Amino acid sequence: MPLGLYPYGNWEPFPHNAGWRAMLRQRRGFKERSRWSLVWTKVDWNAFPEGGVFGHDREWCVEREIYATCTHAGEDLLLINLAWAGWPDPPEWGLWSRAEHNRSARWHPWGHFALMPDAWTVPEPDELGPSEGRGQHDDQSVDSPDYP
Repeated sequence: MPLGLYPYGNWEPFPHNAGWRAMLRQRRGFKERSRWSLVWTKVDWNAFPEGGVFGHDREWCVEREIYATCTHAGEDLLLINLAWAGWPDPPEWGLWSRAEHNRSARWHPWGHFALMPDAWTVPEPDELGPSEGRGQHDDQSVDSPDYP
């Protein structure tokens, strides 16, 4: 990846101040997964799955800004699309994974990144996120006039 605004090019660890060991593990993990030929399925907020996304309900997914999902090589993967992104905030995209179909497994972060890997097929983003009109009308995001 070419150098960019972030200390490690167009990628940064999660959290940004992770220690060296965590940073190196995440970087290696991200590089490995960036080579996988992944076809992502965008979360449909208008028809949110009854069983949730990998067993997580709508609220959990909204809080974590889940954009798309896929399963590959024995892993369930989440593609995060951050609402607040760009220096000094983290890059726009994030990657997390856990063991496939294991609801009790811990999700592992693989960092945030600005450039989508070429090997991935990702649906184009639209302008509406889950707190901006998709899904239920009782969303109370920070953009909502009803937000406490």
